[in-house]
Formats: sequence, C-alpha cells, structure tokens
Amino acid sequence: MLKKKLGINAIERNYFHFNACSDDFFKIPFKLSIPESCEKIGYAAFWYCKELREVIIPESVEEIGDKAFCGCYNATVILKKPEHKFEFIGENALDDCKDVKEEVRN
Repeated sequence: MLKKKLGINAIERNYFHFNACSDDFFKIPFKLSIPESCEKIGYAAFWYCKELREVIIPESVEEIGDKAFCGCYNATVILKKPEHKFEFIGENALDDCKDVKEEVRN
C-alpha cells in the first residue's frame, strides 16, 4: 500500500507491500509536482511508476530515498536545487529515469 502524504512532510511506500505503481495504489499523473512543503521522498516511493513523464522536486526536499524513482523509464526528473545540496540521495534513487535536470533559481 502506498501512503500518500503529499503536503505534510513525506511521501513513502509501505515496505511490506512492494509492487510497482499501478491502479492498485492511486492514480499517478503524467506530470507530478512534489509539494513545496515536502521534505522527504521515501524508499522506493515511486519505484517503477512507468506512467510518469515529469517529476518536479522542489527546494524543500532534503532526502530522496533509495530507489525512489528507480525504473521510471519515461520520467524526466527536474531538481529545483543542485544535487549536491540535498542532505541525502539514496542508492539507485534516480536510476533508469529518462533524464535528470537541475533547474536552479538565481
């Protein structure tokens, strides 16, 4: 079961029910903007969500867990701050994504 805590402080997946994103969870839009109030994207939160096309990760996010977007082959991930400014980006967190871009405000 995917726990949807958008806008609180974290987006996490239940470790015990580990299937790829599908209609069994909740509808994932093609374009996903993580809320500005979110601080953490948990372990495998969007693992194998093949329908994702674009993900915008705001400056407020400090941690991206292991395998958070692993297997999101069609997704372009847009980071609103440089990768080196995150407190933690887990192993394979952005692996297999179509592209990872930094769009930093000056």
